[in-house]
Amino acid sequence: MALFLATLSIAGSVGSSDHRKPWQYLGRDFLVSYCAGTVARQGNFELLYRFDQFGAVQQQVAHSAGVEDDDRWGAWLNPPFYALAWTGLSSCSYAVAWAVWLCFGMLAIIVSALLLARMLLPEEQASRGMLEWRTAGLVPVLLLLSMPAFQTLCSGQNSALSLLLLTLVVTLWRSGHALASGLVAGLLFYKPQLGALVSVVLIVNLGRRALIGVGITGLLLLLVTLLAAPGALDHYLRSTGPTLQHLRESGRFVWNRHVTFNAFWHYALQGRIAFDSFTAGALTALCVAGFALPLLVLVWRARASASPARSAGPSRDRLIAATITTMPLLMPYYVDYDLLLLAVPLVLFVRGWLHECSGAGRVSDRWIARSWLVLYLWLFLNPGLTGQTQVNFGVIALSIVCAQTIRRALQRNYQDEPVQLRAAVPFAAAA
Repeated sequence: MALFLATLSIAGSVGSSDHRKPWQYLGRDFLVSYCAGTVARQGNFELLYRFDQFGAVQQQVAHSAGVEDDDRWGAWLNPPFYALAWTGLSSCSYAVAWAVWLCFGMLAIIVSALLLARMLLPEEQASRGMLEWRTAGLVPVLLLLSMPAFQTLCSGQNSALSLLLLTLVVTLWRSGHALASGLVAGLLFYKPQLGALVSVVLIVNLGRRALIGVGITGLLLLLVTLLAAPGALDHYLRSTGPTLQHLRESGRFVWNRHVTFNAFWHYALQGRIAFDSFTAGALTALCVAGFALPLLVLVWRARASASPARSAGPSRDRLIAATITTMPLLMPYYVDYDLLLLAVPLVLFVRGWLHECSGAGRVSDRWIARSWLVLYLWLFLNPGLTGQTQVNFGVIALSIVCAQTIRRALQRNYQDEPVQLRAAVPFAAAA
């Protein structure tokens, strides 16, 4: 895979007559964040949530930086405090800021991969820092060669940051550090569709200390917003809905890039310009209920009162994996580059394969592994084929993985049975 991608990159650079710098045709999503930081640094927060005026800011910055002008300016849909976080980087030149953000993205993925690799080990080995390099090396390799990582780094998106935060949350969650995991989970609300479900399940599983942690972070972010960006929160709450509606009705909304049931049915039935539809809405509600109800049963079983101060174990790992895998399908807004976060449930699944059930459970796990592999490979083809067929097969593949993951988590008849890590390395590579 690495050789294939390297060949494409070298051939493209040698055979192309385009002598523009990388930041002039890559990083279009980074341009949106850079401009949001510029607007926040100048104190014009009302421009953030006025689509036409914010688009004019992007056009001006793009012209001065030599970025390609294709009239595909993005909307700012994040809370105001995240725009404040970009004020420092936006004070640099666009080229420097793009280089810094690209390096940060790669570093965040690598750090996340190291944390995830430790999850593959039994607790006694992880505490001593013992790690077999052939197993550990698979995590960063497969992460960096995945389609979501490629999309994240090339477009300048923030999914690498999201992965790092989520990996920290899960690391603390599995260790039973309720307050600390809640504090970090609150930061995920810079993209509410990432923080909402994870925080709810975390609080139900770990109890009031997790709630306190999420509340502290939320309160601090609220105070920062009110003090540093007065009036911006009101603009955000009132303008986000109409902006999304405008994008949907103008054909600017990338339905084919979203991996939600909502986007799947609207795009399949109506195409790029999608209006409110009873049929699409009903089918979306039916699919969401089909996955939300089993997840609700799973969360109810794992509530804090049933297992107080419980350390990391198979049941908790399966709960976390089911929650993160289901999250894209249930949210109203979730773009394919954020599927980078699926690295977390995949690693937890492989850990379960290495150290848990045998017999019938092993046969079931093989089918889950095949489904993960199909999803991983299909994501390379999904953007183009979805646009051609108007059917997002990525949502179908993710639904299959999700259904199997929830079913696995709901099973009560598995046994903890250690398996030799070295003997299972070939399967980890395939997964």
